[in-house]
Amino acid sequence: MKVYFQHNWGFFIGSFTDNLHHQHYAVQLSISLNFPISITEKHGNTLQSDHFLIKSNVPHQLSCAGEHLTILFYPTSAIGHAFQHLCDQSIAAFTQDIAEQLSQLAKLYIRQKCNFSAL
Repeated sequence: MKVYFQHNWGFFIGSFTDNLHHQHYAVQLSISLNFPISITEKHGNTLQSDHFLIKSNVPHQLSCAGEHLTILFYPTSAIGHAFQHLCDQSIAAFTQDIAEQLSQLAKLYIRQKCNFSAL
């Protein structure tokens, strides 16, 4: 498992299958690195995709048997605000292009081929 935090954002790379329903202030992007992600919404509806956007303060439960990248942004930051208003849904899959680029970046980070200290 790898975790990285900065002032307005942070990320987690790893897996978990025992996550409980929760909500948080941060806008969340979750991208599968090798297994689909399942997200259970507040009322029990389960969605499955390789990549999700979850808006700020939206109840959810995420499960992924394989590794995934989760990026958290403060919704008041410029990028967090942009993602918060990217779509109408509270939880939504997003474009494959963005997901693929973020997935490749996560894999480089795991192999220690990039870092974020200059950001």
